Amino acid sequence: MTGDGVSDAPALAQADFGIAIGAGSDVAGETAAVILFRGNPAGVVAILKVCRATDRKMMRNRVPATGFNVVAIPLVSGGVDAWGVLLTPVGDQPEGKSGCCCG
Repeated sequence: MTGDGVSDAPALAQADFGIAIGAGSDVAGETAAVILFRGNPAGVVAILKVCRATDRKMMRNRVPATGFNVVAIPLVSGGVDAWGVLLTPVGDQPEGKSGCCCG
């Protein structure tokens, strides 16, 4: 939903994605998800392009992120203890044994 006036505010609030034109009322701007400050309706097309690109990027990253979590979460939660590997966080090491260099 795109709007700029007081009468558009309820529709902007109920819409899945509300876009307020900045030249309109403050009420419409407060209820919308995105505000176009320049007041040019052509900015709606740019917003939709950014939204689609973001959605594509998220969908592409789903499989690698899931694979990483399938491997990393068991690893850091003690899943490799059976093989004699013990992972300790840097903060749990005794004083002076940290890998951090503080000057």
